Amino acid sequence: MSAPNTKQIKLDEAEMQKAFEVIGDVQNEIDRLNEQASEEILQVEQKYNKLRQPNYKKRSDLISKIPSFWISVFLNHPQLSSYLDQNDENILQYLKRVDVEEHDDIKSGYRIKF
Repeated sequence: MSAPNTKQIKLDEAEMQKAFEVIGDVQNEIDRLNEQASEEILQVEQKYNKLRQPNYKKRSDLISKIPSFWISVFLNHPQLSSYLDQNDENILQYLKRVDVEEHDDIKSGYRIKF
């Protein structure tokens, strides 16, 4: 079987260097657009995190009225439960609230408050 009959374009060194420069420019534009998209997505996430806060508080207030809610959550969690011992269980039975606070810059993380 013979090789496919395709034309191969051979570039000299200068043409190849120019092609790589153009590819680099195109990639830089893609990177710039990705960064712009990330910033806009971050702004939308921050906006909706603020809008969700009253609902999170309402949910937390309701959960705090359910006896033994958080200890049940931790003991029934497939990964966390294996890390808890009797001392942890004794302490967790008094846990009423678990709140997660996002930092303004979502990229920098969050804080969990007990």
